[in-house]
Amino acid sequence: MLSSKRRRLEVFGDNIRRFGCEFDFWLARVELLSSLLDLRCWQELARLMEPQAADLEMETGRPVDDPVTLFLVETIKEATCFVSLDYDADVVSCSQSAALQASYAFSSGNAVTLARERFQCVEPLFNASLSGDQPTLPSMITRSIALCDPAERDELWSNIVLCGGNTLLPNFPERLQQELRVMSPPNSVGLVVAPDRRNLAWLGGAIYANLDHCRDRYGDLFCNCVELS
Repeated sequence: MLSSKRRRLEVFGDNIRRFGCEFDFWLARVELLSSLLDLRCWQELARLMEPQAADLEMETGRPVDDPVTLFLVETIKEATCFVSLDYDADVVSCSQSAALQASYAFSSGNAVTLARERFQCVEPLFNASLSGDQPTLPSMITRSIALCDPAERDELWSNIVLCGGNTLLPNFPERLQQELRVMSPPNSVGLVVAPDRRNLAWLGGAIYANLDHCRDRYGDLFCNCVELS
């Protein structure tokens, strides 16, 4: 997506998407590969918390796969999870001490304690050995930029915009920069890390929906829905 008259690649932390449509924005065009990575950290955390399923169900009065219980898992993720800057070292640390443990207290007064789950649920976003058949976030960014015009790539590398709730997890920007430096040209990676980045994707969509170009292409009904969202 193009923003502020500069070309920027947006990283959606909740649903990481690369769109197959072209955005004609300030007379510039960027082609992005169409793909969807349905890898959400709270889903992975729910899987890792299966041993505590009874505690979650007792708290919500709903099955562990019920939206209410999954929302509780999302809340636990936001309160306790973080991105590891050294995954192997943190795994060893969890096996030797309680330094990385954190507890989440329910409104009932009960609590659950998490250790390696706190960072293991996020690791598939960065670690190919844990992501199954899904590409990692750094590899998706690298591939997307490689598909763009060579003349645009340096500016894209230096304007990677983080947005979405998962990018608010502690150490997320640092880990992403750490991984991208291995894949990118020297001294080229620049992350745009806005404090209010949780809703930047919707904000950008609302701005785009107000442009005549968007209304001409997608129609008033679509654009009005985006603005209302």
